[in-house]
Amino acid sequence: MSNKFGESFHHRHNRNGTHDSICSCCYMTVASATGESELHPFEDAHICDPVRLYQVSEGAHHALSALDLNWGKPQVREMLH
Repeated sequence: MSNKFGESFHHRHNRNGTHDSICSCCYMTVASATGESELHPFEDAHICDPVRLYQVSEGAHHALSALDLNWGKPQVREMLH
């Protein structure tokens, strides 16, 4: 899928039956919905945040994703303090 700004989106199907739309430019989850067709209005309205695009271009999305996934783990909290 893509929107009027040329951004494309990947759809992830979750175990609970919902669908996520992920922007392939800024890697943000644009929306989650029970039906895949419900994602399109959110994709059409999405505009990537320029700061986020800079972070992604510098490779920051890997670090952010790892921290988000591991936030509850003690070793990650210790690294941040």
